[in-house]
Amino acid sequence: MRRVTRASEVVAKLRALAEQAGPDTKLPTVRDLCHMLQVSPMTLDVALAEMEERELIYRRHAVGIFVSPKIKQKEIHVVLNPNLFQSPGASPVWGRIWACLMEQAETRSQQNNESYTFHFSNTLEAPGPIREFFMSQLEEQRVHAILGIGLPMSIFEIILDFGVPIIGFAGNGNHHVVTDNREAVEQTVDLLIERGCRSIGYWRQGPYSPDPGFSLVDVPDPARLVRRFRDCDDPIAAYLRTFAPRDTSDRLDAYVDGDPVSDDFLRDVVDILNVALWAPELYNAPVFRDMSVRPANRERTWDLSGHRARLWTHRDLIQAGLQNDVSQEPASQSQSIAVFRKRLQERGLPDGLDMVQAGLVDPLDPERVQFQDQGYEMAMRVFQDGRGPRPDGIIIEDDMIASGVHAALDKLGIAIGRDVQIATHSNAGTPTLYGLRDRIIRMEYDPQDFVRGMLHLMDHERRHDIDHMLTERVKPTLICPT
Repeated sequence: MRRVTRASEVVAKLRALAEQAGPDTKLPTVRDLCHMLQVSPMTLDVALAEMEERELIYRRHAVGIFVSPKIKQKEIHVVLNPNLFQSPGASPVWGRIWACLMEQAETRSQQNNESYTFHFSNTLEAPGPIREFFMSQLEEQRVHAILGIGLPMSIFEIILDFGVPIIGFAGNGNHHVVTDNREAVEQTVDLLIERGCRSIGYWRQGPYSPDPGFSLVDVPDPARLVRRFRDCDDPIAAYLRTFAPRDTSDRLDAYVDGDPVSDDFLRDVVDILNVALWAPELYNAPVFRDMSVRPANRERTWDLSGHRARLWTHRDLIQAGLQNDVSQEPASQSQSIAVFRKRLQERGLPDGLDMVQAGLVDPLDPERVQFQDQGYEMAMRVFQDGRGPRPDGIIIEDDMIASGVHAALDKLGIAIGRDVQIATHSNAGTPTLYGLRDRIIRMEYDPQDFVRGMLHLMDHERRHDIDHMLTERVKPTLICPT
């Protein structure tokens, strides 16, 4: 933290005075300000010069001191992880998201009196003028919000101490924009079955790491869990409910026994568990004092650092506390895979566990193998070498992997749409699936929706309640070839 000087104290008082007066208002004379603030002319001049440099005031010779129109301006910092843009084989979607953010920033700067500053996260990790400027903005409480794309934990932990809302996408944050393809996966399974597929695979990128978060499939009896949180008859439920946002608490209070629990309502209830999962204080909460932690998860936490280190332990504690109201299984699959397997079972097919494939990577250099390479190798491994069940339909979690799969199948003379059906994640406005769009089912996301979601959370009235996570879910549009 920077040392507080007399001049900086005067700046703070002058800023409060200027904000109260409003833009383009004339402030008192130098003599009157010295008297009001009990400072010398020299100290006042230093403070005024600093405010002028920040464009908070402007001075007119022989006329006076005026409040700048920028006094009410909201300072917003956008932090982007350069690895998303610069790594070999990087998806073009990140460039689209950046372009959409720049466009929205320009529009909102004019309409909402907001100022946007863009940073690459690595420039904030290393000492230098950019980091110094960023830290000074935080220390002076001038930052309205931070928008993070792939925000690293190291930067997140620095910002966290200042209480500034951090809107995160594809990285860390207090509030999150997330992709939600669960409905699309269910519908895609149905479409593939309608097209005659009976051996459906689910292919995703590697390395595959389990997600400690809770999902809808972790709740065996939704109504029972809702009643438990509504009534709070036990200390575990009462404690966990403290992590519920106000609107979720209202829905819990309004729930009537016998009413169906919609997926939307259950998702809000599950979010209570996932917010608690990230709470630093949960491990030491008295209600969990006698709970045991699964040894495998305890070992996993030793290999991690920062806030992430606690997630697996917290999952165990929540499972032990809620017992039969949530699944007691260790987290071993993504929510999308869980939905995929459940839907196959509902349609009378095997649950598909052996049909889940993950791309292979070099353990010594995981980033060396690009997503296209992973897709290519998976397809060759299965369709040429016969290693693994051969599917007649494939759901692919990433469009870059789908591009690699296409290259391999084309080389093997296997026609997409005739010999094998493909459904894949897709990003609107990117060229990744060029030449494939009329032969595949697409779960297509619009990059503008991610940006709109971040800005919506930034404008939310509860954005400063950083202990209760807000979530904006972005769903894809399902597009079928004609």
